[in-house]
Amino acid sequence: MDISVTGHVAGISEEQFDRLDPAVGVVACYAKVKQREADGRWRVTYVHGTGDGQTKAAIPLYASYSADWSDPAYDPRAWALPPAIRADCTAARCMVVESYEDRCSGLHVDCSAREPRQLRQILAAMAQAAAGQDRCLSFPYFSSAARDALSAAACGRIAWVPLGAEAHIRDLADPDWESNQPKRVRYNLRHDRDLIASAGITSGHCSWSEIEDAASELIARHNIRKHQPDHPEFVRMRHRLWAECPQAELVVFTARSPVVTGVETAVLWNNELDLREIGLAGEEGADRRAAYLDLVFRQPIAFAQSRRLRRIRLGMGAEMVKTGRGAVLQDLHGGVLTASDARRFADEHY
Repeated sequence: MDISVTGHVAGISEEQFDRLDPAVGVVACYAKVKQREADGRWRVTYVHGTGDGQTKAAIPLYASYSADWSDPAYDPRAWALPPAIRADCTAARCMVVESYEDRCSGLHVDCSAREPRQLRQILAAMAQAAAGQDRCLSFPYFSSAARDALSAAACGRIAWVPLGAEAHIRDLADPDWESNQPKRVRYNLRHDRDLIASAGITSGHCSWSEIEDAASELIARHNIRKHQPDHPEFVRMRHRLWAECPQAELVVFTARSPVVTGVETAVLWNNELDLREIGLAGEEGADRRAAYLDLVFRQPIAFAQSRRLRRIRLGMGAEMVKTGRGAVLQDLHGGVLTASDARRFADEHY
């Protein structure tokens, strides 16, 4: 395999890039990765591997211009790593592998190049890039399969810890999906529909442009209520990027009753629906819960089945609620290859 380093994804085939890790979804697709190049907080480098005239690897590495993490969830100092490993993991000392947002990272390496020998060659180039800036390599929110492949290639030098799990609802194109679910799931789905009906919820979906102002306010207020700093203009910016993402469709689900108003945004891409952000206004209680269940489960499931989609990505958190409605969990892990180990690994294998 031939390895090179480049500063732009534009020289890499979009079709070949998106085939490298089809399991990760829209947050790591070519168009979204290309958008991140315009983020002035980060400098990006791609490790590009080719063989037989095809792209075998195209891994983005992000170096922050700031010492502070833009998203605390990506700060390895907050992960359950040994103190000696996490102590020096400021944003200025880390090179982040694959993504610094969305809590989901792909591994843009072709299946044929994930065996230890070839992946070690790719990892050595990544380590060389990090060592050149005296940075460690941070691997945030990687699947178990990606973690295992990287661990084998790194000869166990990457320290890993669990960071949670992402929930997926699969096989929705099957018309018998609900009837094939366990009894507990079927009961919950029926109970949800009854609760939504009794709350008098009016449901619908629309484009982002139709509801941008109201949705931005709802989502920002909801995030602030959950102790996550936000502002309607930041919400607007995030969703305009999704609306401008080629080959993706930004959808907004709405729910309204006399006492509750809510929205849920989602991105449709490559036969999948990825739920992004929710906004709910109204007092805690049965009606608010009904609106939540309508926005996060009933409407997206019905939409996915109408489009014969293969999967809904529900993100992290609320695991019992999601598995109780047919979701399966995919464990996500965070890892660090320290700056000193990156330097040694590059010297040995690059």
